[in-house]
Amino acid sequence: MSKEDEKNIGWFDRSNKQIEAAVNHGIAVALSEGVSAGAKVMCAAGVPMKVSTRVLVKQIKRRPEKE
Repeated sequence: MSKEDEKNIGWFDRSNKQIEAAVNHGIAVALSEGVSAGAKVMCAAGVPMKVSTRVLVKQIKRRPEKE
């Protein structure tokens, strides 16, 4: 079994609340410390790469441009 498969199995074992909390924490870190830091937080919490990438890209697009 590959590491990716193991991560995906772990993903299914977690509750939606745990994943939601990890994603929210990763977004907060990304906004204060940068996208790569937010991605690392989500990865460490077991959020699948596809999910963290989608969420972080969506957040970047939402940011208002600095004047």
